[in-house]
Amino acid sequence: MSTDRLYKLALKKLKPSESEGKKLGKFCSELEKIVKDLGHESVVVGSVGKKTWLAGNHDIDLFVFFEKTVAREEIEKKGLEIGKKVAKKLKCRSIVKYAEHPYTQTTKNNIKIDIVPCYKIEKGEHIISAVDRSPLHLRYVLDTLGSDLRDEVRLLKQFMKGIGVYGSDVRNQGFSGYICELLLIEYRSFSNVIGAVAGWNPPVRIDIGEAKSTTKFSGPIIIVDPVDINRNAAAAVSAENLQRFIKPVPFNWPSGP
Repeated sequence: MSTDRLYKLALKKLKPSESEGKKLGKFCSELEKIVKDLGHESVVVGSVGKKTWLAGNHDIDLFVFFEKTVAREEIEKKGLEIGKKVAKKLKCRSIVKYAEHPYTQTTKNNIKIDIVPCYKIEKGEHIISAVDRSPLHLRYVLDTLGSDLRDEVRLLKQFMKGIGVYGSDVRNQGFSGYICELLLIEYRSFSNVIGAVAGWNPPVRIDIGEAKSTTKFSGPIIIVDPVDINRNAAAAVSAENLQRFIKPVPFNWPSGP
């Protein structure tokens, strides 16, 4: 079977249907309207916001904006109040979760929704909390990636999942969805990414596009965040997972119907 044929078969499983996309888009708009009615601006970030999610895997990250003049303790308090009100409007139970600061999580129609307060930051401004970068990442990817490369991102995500290197949390120590998007911005196709990665010799450093940084980073792989050039977007990736990405074990793509 040709490579192109294999990719097309995989995308039949990985690419959301038009119906799924419309339903999810409508639901996201409803969430943003609920927050607007509460007096705040919000945006859906993550893979759903960037339109690179995998079919059936559509958890929503809803970020609620606060002005930089609001005290940190206040946005934590108000953020939880808004999250609780959103869940109540959806007629769902809410729970408080914790990352850098507390946020609300609820579930509607088997879709997990994280409602996260953040500061409204422009590119180049000082980041007050780590989550403030997410809306900037959204804007950068939407402006730079191009709709023609979204399926290429899906192929890369599934490939990483298949070889066990996807997920940037502490347990997985792998590659995030944002890194997948950055790699496609840099190399322009899934095949090009795989070809480039095969020639990597750690430590690896990539300055995405015009995002040149003089910062001295450490770690097996450095991918300079174009939104914050003093940040290594791949800081969570372990040396073991980098090596597994360079020389992956055999992997079976999901086949089409």
